[in-house]
Amino acid sequence: MEYFKEIYSAAVYLRFNQRVDEDWARLVKIASGNPHPQTVGCFGVGFYSVFSLTDNPSITSGNRRLRFFWQNDSLKTERWELPNPVPGATLVFEHVRQEAVAEWKIPLVRSFLIKTLAFTKRLASIAFYVESNPQCNFEVSKHFSALGSVENLDQLIPSDANPHVAFSPHTIHKHRMRISMTESNLGRQSHVATMTLIDAQVNVATSSEYQKQIARVLTKSLPTSIHLKLLYHNYNEDTSELHELIQDLTPLPNKGRIFVGFSTNQTTGTGFHIAAPFFVTMERENVDFNDPIFSEWNSGIIRAAGYVSRLQYDDTVARLMQSGENSQWEKVMEEILVSHSFAPSHPFPKISGDLATSFF
Repeated sequence: MEYFKEIYSAAVYLRFNQRVDEDWARLVKIASGNPHPQTVGCFGVGFYSVFSLTDNPSITSGNRRLRFFWQNDSLKTERWELPNPVPGATLVFEHVRQEAVAEWKIPLVRSFLIKTLAFTKRLASIAFYVESNPQCNFEVSKHFSALGSVENLDQLIPSDANPHVAFSPHTIHKHRMRISMTESNLGRQSHVATMTLIDAQVNVATSSEYQKQIARVLTKSLPTSIHLKLLYHNYNEDTSELHELIQDLTPLPNKGRIFVGFSTNQTTGTGFHIAAPFFVTMERENVDFNDPIFSEWNSGIIRAAGYVSRLQYDDTVARLMQSGENSQWEKVMEEILVSHSFAPSHPFPKISGDLATSFF
């Protein structure tokens, strides 16, 4: 089944294995957004997107239920206590809009969820079920194994001279990440891809004037450190053997993109993905380089990513040289070079140029 047309007048359920107790107060004040400096949300734009599916979303968690509904042109809520607490949390979309789901295609949904899972902080697995057609069911999960770390990067990387906002990579943690997809319609057959995830802790120093400018726009302060993540294809894996949907996550050749939670339309021009708390446009599809305040922040993250990618390149080449030549040596070396080549990026070409400047 390619489409979800029969979902109309039914319901879509999102179930989580964690409760949302600390978020009840913010849920009824959607436009306030998330005030925490480490989050990228702003003005509740993400949660407002649920209204593209239904006018009456509801949330159940523990022994509470909250329902949103429209009264004339005003958004109202009602809350009540449940007699028996429920585990985790459930977001329910009742009376789903037909036009919202009529063009949902199973391959696109799978691809979206696989890409989304790659950079989630707390989400480790996603199970997708269609009650009317179990053959569409699938699960995707990720698992990590540590590959080591590098500290005191400030001794290896030039200091950021920007007087308004400076990014200084401090520590790198390397992980082997396995993305697995299991399809029910193929007798529980699993497809696995192995990636290398570079997680850099980057210290952020901002001037008081820059903080004031940001606070006027976002109504929250900036973090003093961020996580900058680079995702690479595993050089020992043959991408031609991967399932096409997992293969779509592979950034080779020069298919890297910028992720801010979800994948954006912005390419990197490189063979690795970048995930970081960039400032994005309202629809969260593009990195904002038009606003001068946001552009300064985003450009600083790009420079830091270029430095981190160079450290990854140097370390990978050094390890390859130490391993000695073998039948795979030339192939692996070629993939390392392709991963760190810099093709034009779109729609903003400056990203590839800034990455290359920091890298070299």
